[in-house]
Amino acid sequence: MELIYILNIVILVLFLIIIVIATTYIRHYNKHTRLKNAINSYKREHFYAWFDYLYKGTEHPPPFKAYHERRATIEIFFAIVRNATTEQIDVRISKFLSENNMSHYHKALKSPHWAVRVDALSEISTFKIDGYIQVYTDKQIEKFSLEETVLYFTYLSIFDKNRFENLLFTTKRLNEFESKMILNQLDDQYLLDLKETFNTMSVDLQKAYLDIIPHVRDESIVRWLETLIIHDNLEIRIRALKGIHKIGYIENERKYLPLFKADEWQLRMFACRIAPLAGEYFLKNLNECLNDEVKLVRLEAKHQLNRLSIYHVVYSY
Repeated sequence: MELIYILNIVILVLFLIIIVIATTYIRHYNKHTRLKNAINSYKREHFYAWFDYLYKGTEHPPPFKAYHERRATIEIFFAIVRNATTEQIDVRISKFLSENNMSHYHKALKSPHWAVRVDALSEISTFKIDGYIQVYTDKQIEKFSLEETVLYFTYLSIFDKNRFENLLFTTKRLNEFESKMILNQLDDQYLLDLKETFNTMSVDLQKAYLDIIPHVRDESIVRWLETLIIHDNLEIRIRALKGIHKIGYIENERKYLPLFKADEWQLRMFACRIAPLAGEYFLKNLNECLNDEVKLVRLEAKHQLNRLSIYHVVYSY
């Protein structure tokens, strides 16, 4: 009897736990549904008014008061910025949020909740809202998650380039992947300007930079990358060659000649890969690499000669 009584108590407790969990879930679900419906209702009612304000400069809707109004307005701003923004639109969004949402950002950026901080960082960096360059100390930044680091570094790159570069060049926690995520947020001109600071970067930051800079359209990049062909770090030399190959042309053929005789087989392989960019200039070198001691170099030389449709031609001087 005592065992049956204990089992009944256990069953009753489990039943009550299930009821509490189910009730809590239903309550949260209903709350989420009401919020979602309120946000969608606000967007349907006010989207075109916000659209006219941002594109035409008309009077904007009343500043938001309720939580769902703020959320809906921010979603509208994000949708417009990501799809069809202009400098004038950016200015109007920044002006409106600076006048009507600063108190929220001050609290959200210091929130103990990670998601709240990330949302606020995303907004101030995307909408370029000034006033938060000193909201975090360097020690606090060192403890950031990856998402927080990328967003706040992006923000600093807009409003405080000196602090941004100081943190970027001195922090020891950023690996190559994280560095690349940050650099990807910068505009082309800023990326070009960073060439001058390349030697002060960490190796991981240098490698990330060399992977990104070839995507910037500027005639000075190839000349700069060619100066790195003789860099002390082998990986930097390889990344520079990869970048040149990605861009698709070379400027000074003579700088590549020593690569075909380099001690490192990776350099010989990339020399072969880049060779067709100079037309027939490196034909003799490619043919010599057909007898290289490393198979990958031989295969690369053969492949590039095939691309030039002259593999079976005996080239002589």
